[in-house]
Amino acid sequence: QYQRSQILSDYQYYICILVLGGTHNFLSLLVFVSYFVCNHPRLPSLRNGVNTCKKLSLRRKQEDEEEEDKKRKHVSKLDARFFSVTTFYYAVFLAMSIGGTFSNGYFFAFHLLNIVNNNQLLSGVIHAVTQNGKSLLWVGVLGLVIFYLYGMIGFALMRSMFNPNDYLYCNTLWQCTVTVIRYGLIGDLFEIMKPHDNEKTFEKFGIVVFYHVSFFIFITTIGLNIIFGIIVDTFSELRDLKWTAESDMRDTCFICSRNSYDFEHHGKGFDHHVRHEHNMWSYIFFFIHLNGTKVNDYTALEMYVFKLLGKENYDFFPLDRALSLSAMGKDATETKLDDLLGQVTSIVEKQRVEELERKRREERLKQKQWEQKYRLSSFRRRAHLPGPLEPEPNVMTTSGEDPRMLQLSPLPPFSQGHRRQSYGDYSSQGRPSI
Repeated sequence: QYQRSQILSDYQYYICILVLGGTHNFLSLLVFVSYFVCNHPRLPSLRNGVNTCKKLSLRRKQEDEEEEDKKRKHVSKLDARFFSVTTFYYAVFLAMSIGGTFSNGYFFAFHLLNIVNNNQLLSGVIHAVTQNGKSLLWVGVLGLVIFYLYGMIGFALMRSMFNPNDYLYCNTLWQCTVTVIRYGLIGDLFEIMKPHDNEKTFEKFGIVVFYHVSFFIFITTIGLNIIFGIIVDTFSELRDLKWTAESDMRDTCFICSRNSYDFEHHGKGFDHHVRHEHNMWSYIFFFIHLNGTKVNDYTALEMYVFKLLGKENYDFFPLDRALSLSAMGKDATETKLDDLLGQVTSIVEKQRVEELERKRREERLKQKQWEQKYRLSSFRRRAHLPGPLEPEPNVMTTSGEDPRMLQLSPLPPFSQGHRRQSYGDYSSQGRPSI
């Protein structure tokens, strides 16, 4: 009866695996088909294969590459390739589901990894490790080289310390290298390695100490910290990028790149702007509409945008412009014009003052020249020295001019006696009449 119940339980288990496995196969098939329906993976064309062969053979020159790039058709960033990692993943996803149905469910464990594909946080963790994968790969290669060097030193100088009974194999250089990698990273290699009774000397101990300490410094301390540092730096970079992206999405319009402060103070609010005025999903739907419409059915505006998209030119986006901020733009323009007018007025006033100052300096210079000339003629009259006698000028102001700007006018001609009389008047007064 026990054997009968055991057979019944095995049969029930087998039926349960077939039913649940068949359901899992159907759902996996739907996931696989939905990937192809949503992404439309493209098969590689014959031209792409020929170009790849030319690149590998290094027969195509740089000029040919530039011409080929110019003639290359614009490819959307949303396109998926048939031979890609994502396509391979979904194919393996379906194959593992079918294999789990006929292998007592062992292959179903693979589908637990799909949690990474549906979790943004875990995807970020995987991306942090794989983003600098090239750096980690080369650090790993350097680590293998160092392990090989330590394995060679152990094989040449300390082979007797590797006891096969303790799973320390060192009969060949390859065995020594694998043993050093296995027990060196875990950390118990130096606790297991024991010298032979005939080799317990201080010289042998010194070699072992140098071997152990240098391995601890270069591998355990520096090497592992380099790897951890690369991963931690990648995490910090991704965190900064995420913070920047979230800050832009929260405070900056995706279409016009204007800050939320402008819309909160001059418009109907930033939320109203990004939902109704510059909704980025409306632009996405418009691009999808262009992609699904024939070129002959385009309007003039759609044709204009389509040509710009083909050239990867995005000038049709209203950068730094918004309808709700048009009034603010007019006010800003008027303010700028008023500032320019004030600057021009100040410059003109400054030039006028400088011109007046220049004229005043010229008049002062003329007056000084006249005073020097008149003093010389007056000295000759007093000393009765021979020489030409200059007529005495009258100094008077002209109506309508600045009284400080003097105009000099000579007296009418007169006789010698009149000249002496004038000289006497001048001598008594001491200065010309104004």
